Amino acid sequence: MWSRISFQSLSGYVCNLYSLESGEAGDRGTVLFLHGWGDHGGRYHSTGERIHQAGFRVLIPEFTGHGLSSGPRGRVDDFSILIEDLHSLVKSLAGPVFLVGHSMGGCLAFHYALRYPERLTGLVFNSAALGVSPRIPQWKRWLTRRLGTWVPHVKLLQLKAAHMMTSVPAQQRAYDQDSLLYHGKLEFGTGLALMQANNECAQQLEAFCARNLPILVLQGSDDELVDPHAAQRLYAAQSHPGSQMKLYDARHDLLHDYVAEEVTQQMLAWLLRCTEA
Repeated sequence: MWSRISFQSLSGYVCNLYSLESGEAGDRGTVLFLHGWGDHGGRYHSTGERIHQAGFRVLIPEFTGHGLSSGPRGRVDDFSILIEDLHSLVKSLAGPVFLVGHSMGGCLAFHYALRYPERLTGLVFNSAALGVSPRIPQWKRWLTRRLGTWVPHVKLLQLKAAHMMTSVPAQQRAYDQDSLLYHGKLEFGTGLALMQANNECAQQLEAFCARNLPILVLQGSDDELVDPHAAQRLYAAQSHPGSQMKLYDARHDLLHDYVAEEVTQQMLAWLLRCTEA
């Protein structure tokens, strides 16, 4: 049974945390699911329950402006606040700790590992935003760089749509009807914060690999929202023997596409292997 806990963000807003820790769960460690931009934690409950059944404690924080957390919808003013909000949860955990980051959450996992590698056992990058998608026109990038600091809260850019997330029609309809998702336009300030964080992943690739953490990279080949090649570059650059990568014929949201079961099994097998080593 999922429980809900509140935690305070450095931004001053109150954030929601889903927790699953009953019975014998927690013996293998803790898995934290980190959602994407405009996303919410409830979309990871099904996968989280599978992970929990294998003996892990599961936590799903919803960051400021997302899901049931307070704050302006979809706004990310400062990526460093996300890192420190995550650290406020991780620093008190005992035993192995794994981050499973989707999209923006994958970018967050990357930056957290740079800053606090000693707190982590491994990371799963699930369609991670490790680079700006080459399908985003240069004029949009230019506009975001120019206006992100001048008029940060102006909303002019539509970032994503249901058909970009998944190729499953039923999942597309569910996405459009989910009131906890943010369906609005991207603010320029948020776009700038995300773009800078994505670009820093490429700049800090060598530093990340020096942390020598095992990673599992899961990526869709038909992903329009992130750069699939950035995930491949990350995997090629690291050298941990426990790392794996799998490229799927799928779109951005692997856990809600046709490959969802295969992705879940791959993730679970990797987590079990890491904790049995």
